[in-house]
Amino acid sequence: MSQWEAVYVNDPDHDYDLILEIEFNGQDVGRIHKDKDGLELVWYANKQDCQIPLKWLKNLLQEAEDNLNDSSRV
Repeated sequence: MSQWEAVYVNDPDHDYDLILEIEFNGQDVGRIHKDKDGLELVWYANKQDCQIPLKWLKNLLQEAEDNLNDSSRV
């Protein structure tokens, strides 16, 4: 069974701002971070298709909007 997780971490490449790393079966597949225009979802290139549960993704995006807008600097 596929397992999705999201973990808040600090980004050392951007002044240690808080980001949300998205993992699929223990592998980093994307991140949500704040940029100058707002929140941005970055999906990493991957040779394997990933089926993302929409309810989980919807909840994750709402959580990221609530938490990253308040705690990240740009």
